[in-house]
Amino acid sequence: MKGEGYLHITERTADKLYEVGKKKLIPGKTVRIRHYGMTKQGAWQLRGQRKGTILALYRYHFLVETANGKRECFRYNQMFGSEEVRVHP
Repeated sequence: MKGEGYLHITERTADKLYEVGKKKLIPGKTVRIRHYGMTKQGAWQLRGQRKGTILALYRYHFLVETANGKRECFRYNQMFGSEEVRVHP
């Protein structure tokens, strides 16, 4: 996607993901939550986007409150690579 900065790390251990997550995800900061779908050609296509506010960071996941007041947990791995639901700080 144009203008989309992907985060890249070489080591994908839980400790390394948490360490990078602490630097990028600050409680109170707004993040974009993007939903992707696969096209017939096998490429990822953006299906929808919404915003949320980071509430708390934990060792294996972080908590986000969306605009409608719902709270959702996301894995740190959803900031990297090609997941169906991705979080962009």
